[in-house]
Amino acid sequence: MICIISLISGYVESYRWITTQPLYCPHTDEWNDKYIYKDWASPCPGHCSQRDSRRRNQSSRKMGFLLSACLVCMVSCIAAQNNNPTDNLALRGRATQSSTFYNYVYGYLAAAINAIDGNMDTNFYHGSCSYTNNDMSPWWRVDLLKPHKISQIVVTNRGDCCGDLIDGAQILVGDSLENNGNNNPSCAEINYLPNGETQFFECNGMVGRYVNIIIPGKETYLTLCEVQVFGEPVSKKPSCS
Repeated sequence: MICIISLISGYVESYRWITTQPLYCPHTDEWNDKYIYKDWASPCPGHCSQRDSRRRNQSSRKMGFLLSACLVCMVSCIAAQNNNPTDNLALRGRATQSSTFYNYVYGYLAAAINAIDGNMDTNFYHGSCSYTNNDMSPWWRVDLLKPHKISQIVVTNRGDCCGDLIDGAQILVGDSLENNGNNNPSCAEINYLPNGETQFFECNGMVGRYVNIIIPGKETYLTLCEVQVFGEPVSKKPSCS
């Protein structure tokens, strides 16, 4: 925004400088300040003097510099927006889980990536929820591709049935893949989450590349209909204002 304002200000200043300067008109052999120079056309019949051409070239170079500076700033702003802490980081992540449930009628509707597809549909049979087999300590993980300071994780439970399966799940954040990432520090525990409901969990800047959800020490299924992760890269650059 600052660079755009600077560009407009520079353009107005250049335009004002040109329009208020007396120009030499060879047709009348005199300096003439009666003509208003509104565009790149000559202010009088004939051709402009060398002095007039120099003024044009100076203004063109000034405008070219301002345009280049604005372009650089716009590119920087776009790059900074890609690290916006209000973006759902999980949408650009890679998901996996302890196993994938197979339904003989509907096939593989339960892939881990379904929990980060941006679709908040809580009906498992619509194909937008993850679901493991009946595993011991079932887990699900998203790789954010690089470490982030995690501010908040949002979990949406299955809505068509089986909402109690998620009770007791732990949300982990860290950089380690030891034990499939299930040894990383805990951000929160899901004590109770009703069918189809969404709950917010504050992680207060915990640093990690991996977010795991695990039901430890229990043989059961783990199903998730959406997991959203919010935060910012550890090495975030200053953004434009």
